[in-house]
Amino acid sequence: MVRKLTTLLVGIFISTIALASGSGVSAANTGIAVLKVETTFGGCSPATFWLGTKQGSEFKNIKSVSVGGLGALLFGDGSAELSTVELAPGTYYIVEYSCTDGVGGSIRISGDTGSWTSKYTKSLAHFSVRKGEVVNAGFLQMVRIGSTQSFVFKVKPLPAKDLAKLRKKQPKIYARMRKRYMKADGLK
Repeated sequence: MVRKLTTLLVGIFISTIALASGSGVSAANTGIAVLKVETTFGGCSPATFWLGTKQGSEFKNIKSVSVGGLGALLFGDGSAELSTVELAPGTYYIVEYSCTDGVGGSIRISGDTGSWTSKYTKSLAHFSVRKGEVVNAGFLQMVRIGSTQSFVFKVKPLPAKDLAKLRKKQPKIYARMRKRYMKADGLK
């Protein structure tokens, strides 16, 4: 048991180092998705979005991805950062997004069942990742309609300034990236 745990911890450590150093896909059976998820509120940081997989007629929350943080809010332009996420091959659904709006309020856009069980009946958008690839899944922007709680979901290319940062910080990931943008589901 101790040997298996040590092997698991070493594997996680090596995967983390490979991603942090920008060397690309760390395991032969995974892929990487590069994406951006943001509302049009500006200054909405830190933010988290949740990825899920389809299970029957529902989506199961499998991974949370944190974006930004205090440093991005204080020293950045207030916009979300790119997320580089290593995933097993498959289709993934963005099932929830939440952030702090800078004035003490929070924003939550979710397709959950209302029971807080990590089961969702709707998704905001979806994308797929293939084994060994680095996919540019694009930019999901959620635009609030007036002062309502309704949103329009748009998928756009990743901003040029974010791609320039990625090219500088993770050149091997940038060089291998291929475009296959996510599809907006708009809580359908």
